[in-house]
Amino acid sequence: MGFPLLSAGLLLGSVWGKLAWGDWWGWDPKELWSLACWLVYAFYFHWRYLYGKRYIRINLWLAILGLFCILLTLLWVNLSHLFSGLHNYASM
Repeated sequence: MGFPLLSAGLLLGSVWGKLAWGDWWGWDPKELWSLACWLVYAFYFHWRYLYGKRYIRINLWLAILGLFCILLTLLWVNLSHLFSGLHNYASM
């Protein structure tokens, strides 16, 4: 259920970005890490479909990498002073 919602968020966010800022993609750290999460989970589902029963450890590590990407996107990019961008909510 999460992957279709992440896909919809990327697509609808780009449409909203076009309306709000006049561009589909802003190359913001939040946008890039969201795309990285989508790519990791797309690769995970593809790998699991092709080699799911043979390489169970790789499935596990890809799922953990996806979780790490999600946490990085939600916490570190949002609440960090290291990244400045359109989606940084911790600026003072």
